[in-house]
Amino acid sequence: MKGREQIIPFPTDKWKEQLGYKLKREIWSFFDNRIAVLFQYEYYNTDGHL
Repeated sequence: MKGREQIIPFPTDKWKEQLGYKLKREIWSFFDNRIAVLFQYEYYNTDGHL
């Protein structure tokens, strides 16, 4: 994807199918200039399935 014109429709179209979107972030650890983070997301689709 290049440019704003192509980037903006991507999440917009994606979120039409992914309803109830949740993003979970959890810091696992950090030390000096390093950090470990867990990212999880969940959603249900238009059929109601997770």
